[in-house]
Amino acid sequence: MIIGAEVKDTLSGRSTQVYAKQVINATGPFTDSLRQMSDPSKPSIIMPSAGLVFPAACFNACCTNGHKHHSTSST
Repeated sequence: MIIGAEVKDTLSGRSTQVYAKQVINATGPFTDSLRQMSDPSKPSIIMPSAGLVFPAACFNACCTNGHKHHSTSST
C-alpha cells in the first residue's frame, strides 16, 4: 500500500492519510510540476502543445459518416 492522499478536515483541523494500491496522476499539463514536488531532480516528461484544432465541418462529417474523411469539393 502507498499513501494515496493526505487529507485535512478544515473544521476540526485533523489530518489523516488515505491508502491505495495504485494512484493515478491525472493532472494533465501539471504532471511534471507534481512529480517534481517530491523530487526536483526528476526530468520533465510532458511536452506542452498549443492544443488541437478540428474544423467543425470535418468533425461533424466524421461523426455522421462513420469516421470517413470529409471532402468539401463539389465533385
